[in-house]
Amino acid sequence: MADKNLKTLTLKSLSFFFVCSLVTATASAQKSTEPAAPTPAPKIIEKKAIVLEYMSWFETLKLKGPGVSTEISTLFYGTGLLYDFTSYQNGWGYGSNVGLAQGFGGAGNSLSTGTYSQTRVQWQALRAGGRIFKLYGNRVELGASAALFYKSITWPVNSLGNAPVNSTNPTAGFFLESRWRLSKRWELEQAAGGFNISSSMAWRLGVGYAL
Repeated sequence: MADKNLKTLTLKSLSFFFVCSLVTATASAQKSTEPAAPTPAPKIIEKKAIVLEYMSWFETLKLKGPGVSTEISTLFYGTGLLYDFTSYQNGWGYGSNVGLAQGFGGAGNSLSTGTYSQTRVQWQALRAGGRIFKLYGNRVELGASAALFYKSITWPVNSLGNAPVNSTNPTAGFFLESRWRLSKRWELEQAAGGFNISSSMAWRLGVGYAL
């Protein structure tokens, strides 16, 4: 009788263990087949800033006048004030800007028929541009940028009737650009490149203040 009761108890114990194991295995299988929670998309960070920059570039222009048709070297320099928008996501970003610029231009060239020389000839320009970049260490941005300039300048005609012929508007510029974040509000930018005109080189140095 005792053996029969022991066998019955053993069978009940095994049955209970089997049922528990089956329930556990079923629950685990259901859990493993459930879809994983979606990974949240990288956060998009946007920034607006005011940028004050100094710019300088060279152009080779045509010098025209009575009996004269040659090239002349010119230097432009000035300052610009821009509204700048930047968007970051997952270590990469893009930006755009628009603003005004003004400054002075100078030209000089010795000719067989005389000399053309002018300094501090005032110019004004509208400017719009964009850029793409890679963010390094949350402080340094390295990338490429492009800008369109619509420049207005009137070169004086000298006593020989000579004057440079302005480049065609608008002028497109292409640059390698870097920016260094100095603090939460301030950053330093530098760019070097050229314009889509003959023998043109350009350089920019600016400081931005985040709004």
